[in-house]
Amino acid sequence: MTESLNIDYFKLLMETQATANMLARNLTEYFFKNRILCNVNQVIILHLLREANCTLGFTDISDSTKYISTNISYNLKCLIDRGHVFQSEGEHLTTDKRCSFYDITKKGIEIYERTAKYVSENIDGIKRTKGWEQVNFDDYMCDLKEIQEYLRGT
Repeated sequence: MTESLNIDYFKLLMETQATANMLARNLTEYFFKNRILCNVNQVIILHLLREANCTLGFTDISDSTKYISTNISYNLKCLIDRGHVFQSEGEHLTTDKRCSFYDITKKGIEIYERTAKYVSENIDGIKRTKGWEQVNFDDYMCDLKEIQEYLRGT
C-alpha cells in the first residue's frame, strides 16, 4: 500500500454509495407499497423528461444519467410498454429517421408527480428532524457536483 492512499476517499465512496442505496431502497418500497410499476432508473428518466419539458433523444438521457446504454434501452422499453413514455422517430420530427426521441405521457407525469410528492415529503422530514434548511441540500448537491467534475478530469 502506498503512503499517499487516504482512507477518507474510501469513506466518501462508502457513504455516498450507502446513501444512494438507501434512497433507492426507500423509493422501491414506495413503488411496491403503492403498486406503481416503476423502478428508480425509470423514475429518473421520467424526471429528466418532465424537467426538460420537451422531447429528449437517447444521447440526452445517456449523458444526463450516466447509465450504460443497455440499461437505458431496457428502462425506456418498460416505460413505453406501460404508457409512461411516448417514442417518436426522427423522420416525424424532420430529423434523421434513425433517431428516436422520447417524451413523457400524461400517465408518466402522474407517476412522476406522485413520486416527486413522496420525495418532497421525505426531504421535509429531513429538514424537520435534522434542522436542515434548503441551503444544506444545495451545498450537498454542489459538493457532489464538484467532486464529479474533479474526478472527470483525472
